[in-house]
Amino acid sequence: GLGFDCKGATRQDVTLDLLFYPTQQITVKVEYRHDWATQQVFLRSDGSYSRNNDLLGAQFIYSF
Repeated sequence: GLGFDCKGATRQDVTLDLLFYPTQQITVKVEYRHDWATQQVFLRSDGSYSRNNDLLGAQFIYSF
């Protein structure tokens, strides 16, 4: 074909955020994200590919 037969992976994600306000100037944000796909598209640390990916992050924000 002319490239129209090639179909990529379908990707989806879900994210959960938690915000904490210990003081008026400080905001702490914790985020968890889970991604998944119909094909193995996420590169792992050992060089292999996976259909799932998880991410955990945190932010510390100081406002002045």
